[in-house]
Amino acid sequence: MTLLMRASDRSRTGGPPRRSTLVLLGGDPLRLWELGSRRLRRRASLIEARRLYLRAAELVERAAATCDGDPPSSRWVRARVDRAIDDLLAADLRAERERRPPGQGWSAPAELPTELHRMDAWRARAVCNSFNALPERTRRAWWEVVLEGVDLRRHAARENLPPDRVQVLVGRAMLALALPGSTR
Repeated sequence: MTLLMRASDRSRTGGPPRRSTLVLLGGDPLRLWELGSRRLRRRASLIEARRLYLRAAELVERAAATCDGDPPSSRWVRARVDRAIDDLLAADLRAERERRPPGQGWSAPAELPTELHRMDAWRARAVCNSFNALPERTRRAWWEVVLEGVDLRRHAARENLPPDRVQVLVGRAMLALALPGSTR
């Protein structure tokens, strides 16, 4: 595995770059994209995969600077991806609270229902934040039953819950995905 730091933004004094970009030579040797997709699914979080990949690569870049040169373990990489998810969730909540427009590069996750993709970025971010604020068990119930088509009874058995409880969880997630300002 080769990590290359590209100094694309040097100061006028010839000093160190103010900003560097992680370039993963030979594709994605740490499999950040694949791992990020798996972690988003496992945590049932609505975050656009490209944003997660870029944030995870940035965290890997920073942390790699302090490593002793040994290849990172899968646990080490997973920790950076989870941190990237947490960072993006917090950033989206903070931006919404401060009434800042969705940043450059913000786009709705592919997992959002089709009709929600037609809304403006402000509302889509609010819907994602509302959903992501739910307990993980609730998000995961919606993700598996609605998004992946897992039978409700099968999900209930896997989570050791009665089917009617899973139905309630899915209903709560559906309410969180309702358009802001609609009757809930």
